[in-house]
Amino acid sequence: MEDTSGLVRELRAQEILSTLKEQLQSHDYNEITELVEKLSIVKNLISTHGNNASSVSPEDIIHLDIGGIRYDVAKQTLMREYDSFFTNLLSDVWSRDSDPSSVKRIDRDGALFRYVIQYLEGGVEFLLKQELVTEDVWQALRGEADFYCLETLKSLLALPRAFVQGLSPARLQMKVEEDRYRRLF
Repeated sequence: MEDTSGLVRELRAQEILSTLKEQLQSHDYNEITELVEKLSIVKNLISTHGNNASSVSPEDIIHLDIGGIRYDVAKQTLMREYDSFFTNLLSDVWSRDSDPSSVKRIDRDGALFRYVIQYLEGGVEFLLKQELVTEDVWQALRGEADFYCLETLKSLLALPRAFVQGLSPARLQMKVEEDRYRRLF
């Protein structure tokens, strides 16, 4: 069976670009701005989700403004950790929002939020990258993990940075599973 998701994404991107060119010719600024935002979302989905990008509809994108930095994140990404800030908020408050394209503002550190997204998208392996996660970032992330109720991340950040960054990816994953199991009982 042939995988056509890449072709579908490419055709959709070409359709958006074609519409953008038409709008540029008619000089409709509001429509151009809207199309540029949609194109940005498509680009972000393709780079973030690879071949699964076509499975995420624009209605499933949550628009966030974290400390003045805009993030367009798939709802399924934000819902990855059970009983977190996002699972509680998305299942309650934001689900009643009449305009799913509206930007939700959260008064937190926008630069640190990229680490939260890395964690939600790919787990804790980003913590092993010493050049990215310095001691200052490590300490600041503890507060973010606490605020967003990301219990697994919070428990790992409670450990010394040198210890966690000295673990192999397999051992780090074992620590994550041990923590999840411990919290169940």
